[in-house]
Amino acid sequence: MRLSELLDEVRAEAPPPRYDVDAVVAAGRRLRWRRRVTAVAAVVLAVTAVVTVPQLTTDRRPSRHTVPAVRVSPSTTPAATLGYAFTGYTAGRFRVEEPGEAIAGWNLNPITDVKDPDRCRLNCYLGVRGIPVTDPRFPRERSRTATEPINGRPAYWLVDRDMGFLVLLWQYADDAWAFVSRPNYRTESDAPMTRDDMRRIAEAFRPGSTRTVPTPFRPSYLPAGWRLTGSRGMTGWSGATLRNAATIAGMPADRTITVIKPPRAADLLELVLAPLGKNKTPTAEPICVRQKDGGYCRMRLPDRDAVLDVRGGTALSLADLRRIIEGLTVADPRKPGTWTPITAAFPAAAQFTVVK
Repeated sequence: MRLSELLDEVRAEAPPPRYDVDAVVAAGRRLRWRRRVTAVAAVVLAVTAVVTVPQLTTDRRPSRHTVPAVRVSPSTTPAATLGYAFTGYTAGRFRVEEPGEAIAGWNLNPITDVKDPDRCRLNCYLGVRGIPVTDPRFPRERSRTATEPINGRPAYWLVDRDMGFLVLLWQYADDAWAFVSRPNYRTESDAPMTRDDMRRIAEAFRPGSTRTVPTPFRPSYLPAGWRLTGSRGMTGWSGATLRNAATIAGMPADRTITVIKPPRAADLLELVLAPLGKNKTPTAEPICVRQKDGGYCRMRLPDRDAVLDVRGGTALSLADLRRIIEGLTVADPRKPGTWTPITAAFPAAAQFTVVK
């Protein structure tokens, strides 16, 4: 992997200036690790179990460019735990951040050292699996060792060889697992958190009641056969990812914590809402461009101070992408309180379904 690629990866989440080049490279690798974990759904389509994503209400009127499209009724299926979301919490000096994403598979949530925010930056995570799974495994794990039960349930220490992370994996309910991870150091005092800290975070975890994750997108049109596999967002920025049902059905229903190569961009449909940067000058009319691995349509939302992108793989035509972007209703990216649960924002036909 080239240094330039790693620098590109961490440009948006760069470490503080006091870090050297080695720290930047390490941060880039950790960021890639995090994205690989959350990018892939290790489940198969079949029996309904809908991804939970909040639908947004918006005061934005549809653009005059919106094409006529058949409006689909929001899903009324009860929320499932596929995109598991819970309330953040504090354990000692560490804070597990409120998750702002729903992913088909494992959801990663950053852990912050309240007293020294830089210490755990891009280093420490809580991973939670909402879909039932028995005896989950990292694909390249080593030295799995049983440890004292956590809240009366099995727990294990292991090292993920893919990134050299120390992992505390435990069962928090029947066929429900979570893990706390941080870089593995030879000298424990160099680590951003101790093993005791990791245990305290695990012991303090309580699933509580599920909640849906919000999205600013409300599509009036989506091509047939595409399923929502992920949604994440924060104030000012949001994204939603869909995959073709055929590519999802080809994935194994397994127990693997998927630190693996993410799907190709050519196999994805992505909706991205980002702040309008100084160097971005898209027009209020959609601009659509064909590329080797697909294409994209982009437009400026003047009343939102934002740029809206719809990116699709080779299976989607520019006409499809244009119809999607022109049919999107978008809430204010700066006001997450106006967003909608994904179960209501996306049509029932686009909801992700799984079989255990």
